[in-house]
Amino acid sequence: RPLWEAMLAVGGKKLPYNVTMLVDESKGRGVMADGWKKPPPRSKYHIGYAGGIGLGGRSMTKMTFQSILKARDGKPVWVSMETSLRSTVNGKDMFDISKCYQIIDAATQCGIHLHPNFVA
Repeated sequence: RPLWEAMLAVGGKKLPYNVTMLVDESKGRGVMADGWKKPPPRSKYHIGYAGGIGLGGRSMTKMTFQSILKARDGKPVWVSMETSLRSTVNGKDMFDISKCYQIIDAATQCGIHLHPNFVA
């Protein structure tokens, strides 16, 4: 039984407004999912997706975003991309801003947001 079912069974009480659910089929391993599950019907909370998002470059990220947009069924979503926004530089694990720019580009190509003027 999924863990989130117990969280939703709060005895008729409403969940706090800031509750979100994360769907990560890789269980934190950064492995791309085979597909993206739709949010439960009539859910009143936001849902996020994780698991290998951003791996495979800009075109793969764009395809992943398009799949997530389809799965979200018109509801707001967010994505977690911790692993794919990092690089090893001089033997150290570092946050990589250039990878963020690639993600911004993929998101704007999908129509998620307008392309910011300050990003070339």
